[in-house]
Amino acid sequence: MSNTTVLENYALLAIKFGISFFLLVYLIFAIVVIRQVKVMTSTLKVGFELQLKTLAYIHFAFTLFVLVISVLSLIIPSLF
Repeated sequence: MSNTTVLENYALLAIKFGISFFLLVYLIFAIVVIRQVKVMTSTLKVGFELQLKTLAYIHFAFTLFVLVISVLSLIIPSLF
């Protein structure tokens, strides 16, 4: 294996770890969004609280799904 191939592999691994880290931060943001929606819907009654809560939970689920896929690509590189 040449030195450039090894460096490319390390660079790709570093990029994958960076993306996974930022996805973890984004997951924390999704949790904060759920809490904010919960507080907002308990404070304001606008008529579509259920839709807002559902959208917040769908956002969280999608974020969790993308994070899991990202971590799986680190654990099993041949998978993706």
